[in-house]
Amino acid sequence: MRAGGAGLAPAGLLLPLLLGCQAVPPAADPAEAPAAAAAPVAEAPTAPARPAANAPVPNALAIARRLPAEAAGFHRGNLTALRGGGQEVGYRTTGLTAAGATVEVHRPGLALDAGGLDRALAELVREATQPAPARSLSAQSHLSIPDPRPERGAPPGLACAETAGTYGRERVAGLVCVGAAQGALLRLRVLMPDQDPPPGDARAFATAILAALRGA
Repeated sequence: MRAGGAGLAPAGLLLPLLLGCQAVPPAADPAEAPAAAAAPVAEAPTAPARPAANAPVPNALAIARRLPAEAAGFHRGNLTALRGGGQEVGYRTTGLTAAGATVEVHRPGLALDAGGLDRALAELVREATQPAPARSLSAQSHLSIPDPRPERGAPPGLACAETAGTYGRERVAGLVCVGAAQGALLRLRVLMPDQDPPPGDARAFATAILAALRGA
């Protein structure tokens, strides 16, 4: 599939449906989509500092505000409160054929071990592959993304699964990941049209997000 191919919906309309979550709101005119996607939240993220051993655990909002304005070509969009005190930040690449992503921050202060991360990934895969109107996704290979600066007591890196399937007649590909950062559970989703070249690099995005929160 190529950009501008028959049946391809504007990215601002397509990607929120693909992700099944609140991503960057679509622009009224598809030509305005890149500018809308890059619009930062009212309070710009600050560079994360590595917490001291006895430092208080930051809440989900504080961690979410530390997410970068740009990560591997994905531009930050809206910050949205989730049920249970979590926070979600939308990202997307520019252009009409774009990649979309979300980063969720959940349950600050919860200690996560390797087993907990495995369960969190299995839950996220179930959510991502749950059948939805016009969308069909399945998990493909599992992989790990290395940690640039492991945190003491937290499982290193990100545990991920690649996804593939269809949205309508379009083939799509994606990545879902979970990890721990600053006492919180991270959940990342990336989805994009399956084309060559791809509109974004999902693994590079996940790596950049983890590195930003690690202060690397």
